[in-house]
Amino acid sequence: MSIADRLQTVRQTIDEATVRSGRPAGVVRLVGVSKGSAAELVVEAVEAGLEDIGENRVQEAAAKLPVVGARVPAEPRWHLIGHLQSNKARAALSLFDTIQAVDSLRIAETLSRLATEPVPVFLEVQYQRTADRYGFDPDSVEEALAAIQRLPHLGVVGLMTVAPLGLDGEGCGACFATCESGATGSPQRGRRSPSSSCLWA
Repeated sequence: MSIADRLQTVRQTIDEATVRSGRPAGVVRLVGVSKGSAAELVVEAVEAGLEDIGENRVQEAAAKLPVVGARVPAEPRWHLIGHLQSNKARAALSLFDTIQAVDSLRIAETLSRLATEPVPVFLEVQYQRTADRYGFDPDSVEEALAAIQRLPHLGVVGLMTVAPLGLDGEGCGACFATCESGATGSPQRGRRSPSSSCLWA
């Protein structure tokens, strides 16, 4: 099955789930994760209509972006979805359109200090804490949100979570539903309604 065929299948699944949930069409954005995949495969996915690409590592994105950008008529939006170290924050700001893994106040402050223009960010929350995952505790996310919203250059557009390994479909769904509930219930101080971003590990 080609990448274009797979993309069509995934989109159909998303559309069917959107209808079942009673949501309006087009509210779900598909971000294709290219971790470990060659740049040529990313080009093929973009040519098939994928508009958003997620990368876990800054250095891997730095190698792929020039290749992809030179071969597609319209560049995709790039999302950083992996843990970001402070010493790579400047590079991340130059590469990614959205930072989806702001998992501490410290990294938020670093991004704010280094950024020269508004940056959309998601706050990563761990609803089921595991030792190998980063993110805010659910009980502290509202306090963190209030502090980060006061920082210049950062625009919090939602929450992000990663489902723990080993969960079945129902367990992942419950984890993501909790993330969405947290996003829609968070105070936004006049900003637009927040989103939730969910990754199935």
